[in-house]
Amino acid sequence: MSKLKLSLLISTFILCGLILVDYSVYTDLSLYIKGFLIVPLITYIAYLVTKFKNKKAS
Repeated sequence: MSKLKLSLLISTFILCGLILVDYSVYTDLSLYIKGFLIVPLITYIAYLVTKFKNKKAS
Protein backbone atom coordinates (compact mmCIF):
# COMPACT_ATOMS: atom_id res chain seq x y z
CA MET A 1 0.00 0.00 0.00
CA SER A 2 1.40 3.37 -0.99
CA LYS A 3 1.96 6.18 1.50
CA LEU A 4 -0.84 8.19 -0.10
CA LYS A 5 -3.39 5.40 0.28
CA LEU A 6 -2.29 4.74 3.84
CA SER A 7 -2.52 8.44 4.75
CA LEU A 8 -5.95 8.73 3.17
CA LEU A 9 -7.13 5.61 5.00
CA ILE A 10 -5.93 6.93 8.36
CA SER A 11 -7.47 10.34 7.64
CA THR A 12 -10.77 8.68 6.74
CA PHE A 13 -10.84 6.74 10.02
CA ILE A 14 -10.06 9.92 11.97
CA LEU A 15 -12.81 11.79 10.13
CA CYS A 16 -15.35 9.01 10.81
CA GLY A 17 -14.35 8.98 14.47
CA LEU A 18 -14.80 12.74 14.69
CA ILE A 19 -18.25 12.48 13.12
CA LEU A 20 -19.28 9.80 15.65
CA VAL A 21 -17.97 11.92 18.54
CA ASP A 22 -19.69 14.94 17.03
CA TYR A 23 -23.12 13.31 17.36
CA SER A 24 -22.62 12.58 21.06
CA VAL A 25 -21.58 16.04 22.32
CA TYR A 26 -23.31 19.35 22.98
CA THR A 27 -23.94 21.81 20.15
CA ASP A 28 -21.26 24.32 21.16
CA LEU A 29 -18.59 21.63 21.44
CA SER A 30 -19.82 20.16 18.16
CA LEU A 31 -19.13 23.46 16.37
CA TYR A 32 -15.70 23.58 17.99
CA ILE A 33 -14.89 20.08 16.71
CA LYS A 34 -16.04 20.92 13.19
CA GLY A 35 -14.18 24.19 13.03
CA PHE A 36 -10.84 23.19 14.48
CA LEU A 37 -10.43 19.51 13.59
CA ILE A 38 -12.37 18.56 10.46
CA VAL A 39 -11.38 21.50 8.24
CA PRO A 40 -7.60 21.07 8.79
CA LEU A 41 -7.98 17.33 8.19
CA ILE A 42 -9.67 17.92 4.83
CA THR A 43 -6.99 20.48 3.95
CA TYR A 44 -4.29 17.93 4.84
CA ILE A 45 -5.92 15.32 2.58
CA ALA A 46 -5.95 17.80 -0.32
CA TYR A 47 -2.29 18.63 0.38
CA LEU A 48 -1.33 14.94 0.29
CA VAL A 49 -3.13 14.36 -2.99
CA THR A 50 -1.48 17.33 -4.72
CA LYS A 51 1.92 16.45 -3.27
CA PHE A 52 1.83 12.92 -4.66
CA LYS A 53 0.36 14.00 -8.01
CA ASN A 54 3.20 16.51 -8.45
CA LYS A 55 5.73 13.87 -7.47
CA LYS A 56 4.42 11.46 -10.13
CA ALA A 57 4.35 14.19 -12.80
CA SER A 58 8.01 15.05 -12.35
